[in-house]
Amino acid sequence: MTSNSSGLIRFRFHILVVLLGLFAAAALVEIAAVFGEGFPDWYLHAAMWGLLLTYGFLALTRFWEGKRFRPWIYSVIFVALSSFWISVMARLIPASEVLRNGVLAQREPMSILWVSIVLLALTGVGVVILGVIVPKAVREKAASNQKQ
Repeated sequence: MTSNSSGLIRFRFHILVVLLGLFAAAALVEIAAVFGEGFPDWYLHAAMWGLLLTYGFLALTRFWEGKRFRPWIYSVIFVALSSFWISVMARLIPASEVLRNGVLAQREPMSILWVSIVLLALTGVGVVILGVIVPKAVREKAASNQKQ
């Protein structure tokens, strides 16, 4: 393996770390926002982020291993789930009437969710980019590890 390919692998690793950071920030912002607003089902939001993390992790690790087909399945599922979750968060942004302690009250707009939406969208784009740019060096590394 050349030094260029090891540099490419390090570069991909740094991108992976950045994507995980973006994802974690998006999850924390959204869960904190719904918990802070007193949503009774905030734990369902946390569960959805766990599901997104699972498919994102499966896609990225399969790309990292140099596999060609399975990562695409996981990536499509990740992007589809992310798109769905972005639409759910977008519907939560405007002010709305909510039932609190048996009283109908007006909830303030949750504009902070735009941060989570943008971060999740960037993560989805990053997963797709890492999948499209599967460097030959990573595939060579995976093949050499299998031979040993």
